[in-house]
Amino acid sequence: MIIPIPYELIGEVIALTLFILAFIEAEVRGRIILVSVFVLLFLLPRFFPSSNLSLLCLLVKLSVGMGSYIFLKYRGYFRR
Repeated sequence: MIIPIPYELIGEVIALTLFILAFIEAEVRGRIILVSVFVLLFLLPRFFPSSNLSLLCLLVKLSVGMGSYIFLKYRGYFRR
Protein backbone atom coordinates (compact mmCIF):
# COMPACT_ATOMS: atom_id res chain seq x y z
CA MET A 1 0.00 0.00 0.00
CA ILE A 2 1.36 3.41 -1.00
CA ILE A 3 0.90 6.20 1.50
CA PRO A 4 0.01 9.51 -0.20
CA ILE A 5 2.31 12.42 0.59
CA PRO A 6 0.38 15.50 1.82
CA TYR A 7 2.06 18.12 -0.37
CA GLU A 8 -0.52 20.77 0.51
CA LEU A 9 0.16 20.35 4.21
CA ILE A 10 3.92 20.48 3.69
CA GLY A 11 3.56 23.71 1.72
CA GLU A 12 1.31 25.24 4.35
CA VAL A 13 3.74 24.35 7.16
CA ILE A 14 6.67 25.91 5.27
CA ALA A 15 4.58 29.01 4.48
CA LEU A 16 3.47 29.28 8.12
CA THR A 17 7.07 29.00 9.32
CA LEU A 18 8.17 31.77 6.96
CA PHE A 19 5.13 33.80 7.99
CA ILE A 20 6.06 33.54 11.67
CA LEU A 21 9.65 34.55 10.97
CA ALA A 22 8.44 37.53 8.90
CA PHE A 23 6.02 38.47 11.69
CA ILE A 24 8.89 38.55 14.18
CA GLU A 25 11.05 40.63 11.84
CA ALA A 26 8.33 43.06 10.67
CA GLU A 27 7.37 46.37 12.16
CA VAL A 28 3.96 47.08 13.73
CA ARG A 29 2.18 47.97 10.47
CA GLY A 30 3.54 44.87 8.74
CA ARG A 31 2.50 42.67 11.66
CA ILE A 32 -1.05 43.97 11.51
CA ILE A 33 -1.23 43.28 7.77
CA LEU A 34 0.26 39.79 8.12
CA VAL A 35 -2.08 38.76 10.93
CA SER A 36 -5.11 40.19 9.11
CA VAL A 37 -4.31 38.29 5.93
CA PHE A 38 -3.58 35.06 7.78
CA VAL A 39 -6.78 35.21 9.87
CA LEU A 40 -8.84 36.05 6.78
CA LEU A 41 -7.35 33.14 4.85
CA PHE A 42 -8.00 30.82 7.77
CA LEU A 43 -11.62 31.87 8.35
CA LEU A 44 -12.93 32.31 4.79
CA PRO A 45 -13.03 28.58 3.91
CA ARG A 46 -14.69 27.83 7.28
CA PHE A 47 -17.55 30.30 6.75
CA PHE A 48 -17.96 29.77 2.99
CA PRO A 49 -17.13 26.13 2.25
CA SER A 50 -16.25 25.76 -1.39
CA SER A 51 -13.51 23.83 -3.12
CA ASN A 52 -12.65 26.82 -5.32
CA LEU A 53 -12.37 29.16 -2.34
CA SER A 54 -10.26 26.64 -0.44
CA LEU A 55 -7.91 26.33 -3.41
CA LEU A 56 -7.71 30.10 -3.76
CA CYS A 57 -6.92 30.50 -0.05
CA LEU A 58 -4.24 27.81 -0.31
CA LEU A 59 -2.63 29.60 -3.26
CA VAL A 60 -2.72 32.92 -1.40
CA LYS A 61 -1.20 31.29 1.71
CA LEU A 62 1.64 29.91 -0.41
CA SER A 63 2.07 33.31 -2.08
CA VAL A 64 2.24 35.01 1.32
CA GLY A 65 4.85 32.42 2.31
CA MET A 66 6.92 33.25 -0.79
CA GLY A 67 6.50 36.96 -0.07
CA SER A 68 7.66 36.36 3.49
CA TYR A 69 10.74 34.56 2.17
CA ILE A 70 11.53 37.47 -0.14
CA PHE A 71 11.04 39.93 2.74
CA LEU A 72 13.33 37.91 5.01
CA LYS A 73 15.94 37.54 2.27
CA TYR A 74 15.83 41.30 1.70
CA ARG A 75 16.32 41.94 5.43
CA GLY A 76 19.35 39.63 5.52
CA TYR A 77 17.73 36.82 7.49
CA PHE A 78 19.01 34.12 5.13
CA ARG A 79 22.68 34.36 4.27
CA ARG A 80 24.80 32.33 1.92
